[in-house]
Order: sequence, then structure tokens, then C-alpha cells
Amino acid sequence: MRKKVLVFTAGLLFLLSGFAHASVFDMFGVDATGIAMGNARTGSADDWTATYYNPAGITQTKESEGVNFLVAVNHLSVKPFGNGLQNNDNKDIEGISVGMTHTFIADFIHVGISFYTPLGDTQQQITHYADPSEAFLTNKLYFEFLENTTEQQVILPTLAFRVLPFLSIGGGISLFIKSMTYSHEYFPTVNNQSIWYMNLSNTQQYTYVANVGILFHPSNRFKVGFSYMSADDFPIVGAAFVHLNGVQGLPIAGNFTQTINTILFYSPAHASLGVMYKPLENLELNGDITWVGYSSYIDNHDVRPQNESYTDPSTGVTYTGQGFNDIYVPKLGVAYKPVETVCLMGGYEYIPTPVPPQMRMTNYVDNVKNVLSTGVSYIMPYEEGHIHFTVDFQGIILGDRKTYKAIAVDADPNTAGIQNPGYPGYESKGYIYDAGFAISYER
Repeated sequence: MRKKVLVFTAGLLFLLSGFAHASVFDMFGVDATGIAMGNARTGSADDWTATYYNPAGITQTKESEGVNFLVAVNHLSVKPFGNGLQNNDNKDIEGISVGMTHTFIADFIHVGISFYTPLGDTQQQITHYADPSEAFLTNKLYFEFLENTTEQQVILPTLAFRVLPFLSIGGGISLFIKSMTYSHEYFPTVNNQSIWYMNLSNTQQYTYVANVGILFHPSNRFKVGFSYMSADDFPIVGAAFVHLNGVQGLPIAGNFTQTINTILFYSPAHASLGVMYKPLENLELNGDITWVGYSSYIDNHDVRPQNESYTDPSTGVTYTGQGFNDIYVPKLGVAYKPVETVCLMGGYEYIPTPVPPQMRMTNYVDNVKNVLSTGVSYIMPYEEGHIHFTVDFQGIILGDRKTYKAIAVDADPNTAGIQNPGYPGYESKGYIYDAGFAISYER
């Protein structure tokens, strides 16, 4: 009864909307130029996209406006070796990003804002659990960081200052919502659960996380940037108050409270250090290294994955912990202008997985990713600046990963038939292709 109430209540709450962290920007990038250059833009982003890549970068142009369209096709698969359902629940992604920057007071104060919204389902909130809880719902395994994270809206307001001719600083916030919810369920008779009355109330509170950056720009041919964005999440907290009328002779009448504490979406803190260098006037090289703090990751249960060792009481065997690891993501980008009006771009990212081998109770699915990208831009002079028409193509290739699980790990030796969830194992692999088109103006 309690589990049914919780699942039904949470299912209704997942339909609620609200701002969330820049999940699409984290996964793909902001616009066609950034994506085409492998998102190695911490030192070179100088238009509205700098609101994400490095807030200090908006000081590098007097003003900019842009719009970007994104379409992505998922081909992800989790296939169990034994019993269980293969997960091929792939969903295409379509979205639009817009942004602008402007300068005030003699090129000293710069403001900017960027916004992303999906063009399909907006703010769909679905929670999956990487332990036996999921068997109660679907008996499937899910990619922890890839599925159901790209339907969030994004809003990033930014303010930056050129404090010295060669130094700029900037800061912004990422807005999102925390949901406080309360529900009241009443069962006239517990032996007839088709009769169920429910009242639901919800309060949404805006919260935010910081996004800050520094840019050292002694010349247009050499720049060094640093940016940091803190961790954020989209929680639903509250309680379900259940009132029961029992069946004669059965001691199940009464009331109880079912606590609701679910994390729908969590994005860890990340910091990037980037360098832009132009060895030639028509050739630009970019390199970034990004640290991502997955060791503080919080899952849908609002708990961190175990990071301590574990000794099986039935066998005495000690297993290493299952805690997530911080990762470092190298990014490379290049832009070359064969002529003044055409720019060719390419990029590469290597994203290691923070998820250790899943030998114990949980089954967090994640793979190493190789990200290749390319793009071309046509540049047209207009008034005091230039209009850019840019197209990009990106491929995210997931390395094939096989997870093997022992039958007895975490089993209850006093309960017959209990097995290690996910036994005997599963294979995860796939790829994501995306393409985009952007129009921007800057001067």
C-alpha cells in the first residue's frame, strides 16, 4: 500500500514544470560554433554563448545576438544477459537556444542572457532507480546521465566587467525550481483500491547556482580563461498523508505519512581551464580541460552511491566501494578560414565514465564517450559587425561496456531466492548524433 501511494504521488509530481540546470548545454554545447569546436571555448567564447562557457568572455564584443536550432537522434541500448527487458527507449531531441549581450558605460559593463527550451515535450520529469526499486516499475536499466535530462529549460543571466585592458571577470546564475509538495490520499475501504480520493498541493521556489569566470586577454591572438559552475539539482520534497478505513477483522485501518524526497535531476559542479591561440591570423587553436565533481553525485534517492568497502556477511568476501569518481575531460577545437567569409571548424572531447564497475546492489549505467564534431560558418559583413550562418554535426560514441555480476553479492543469506540485482550482467552501448544551425550577429 505504501509503495503504491508513493509511486502514484511521485508520478503526478513528475509532470510539474520548472527551470533546471543547463543539461542540454552540458551534453551537447550551446550553439553550432561551440559544438563544432568540441566545446573548447573557455578561452575563446566572446558572444552570447559565453554566458555558459565563460561569463567573462562577453566583454570581448560590444553586442551580440543569436539563435541556435538543435536536433539529436539517440541510439542507446542496455541489454541484460539474462532475464529483464532490453532498454531501447530512445527519444529524439529538438530544441532552440537564444541569447544576447550588450555593453554599457564605455565598454566597462557587459550584460548577457541565454535561454534554451525544448521544442517537443517540455519539462518531462521521469525518475529511475539503479537498484531493486526499478523492478517494481519497469524492470529496466537506464543510462544514469543521458536519459530524460534534455527536456529541461535553461536560463542564464550574466554580468561581466573589463577591469583592466587585458583582464575581465564575470558572473551569472542558473535558475531552477525546488518543489515542495503535499498530498492527502483517502481510501474508504482498503480492500477496494479503485475508490481513491486525492488532494495535491505544490509550492515552487526559485533557487539558483553560481557561474563565474575570468579571462586574461593580452591580445586577440592569445587568451586564457577559467570558469566554474556549482552543482545543482531539481528536488521534490514533501509528504503524502494517507487515511485508511480498514476491513473488519484486519488491523490495517488508520493513518500514516509517506515521506517524499526525490531528486529528479542532479548536475555536478564543474570547472574549466582553457587557452586560445592564433599562430596565424586565419588559424585558431583551442584547448580546454574540464574537471567534473562526480564524487559528490546524488542519485534519485537523494543519497550518494556507496564509496566505502563492503563485506558480504555470508561469504566474508570484501568488495571495493561503488562511489563515483571525479573526472577530467580534455577538449580540443580548431577553426580555419581559407577565405575571409568562410570558417571551417573541428573538435574532439574524451569523456571518461565516473561510474565504477557495478558489482553490488546498484546498476548505474554509464560508458566512456568519444565526441567528434565539425562545422562550417559563412560570415557576411553587416553594418558595424558580421552575421554568421553556421551549421554543425556532432557524434557522441559510447564505448561498448559489459558488466558482470556475481549471484550472491548483497544477497540476504536468510531469504531464499534473493539474487544480486542485474545478475548475471548486462551490456551497454550506443551513440548520439546531433546537428544544428545557428544565426548570430556580433560587433
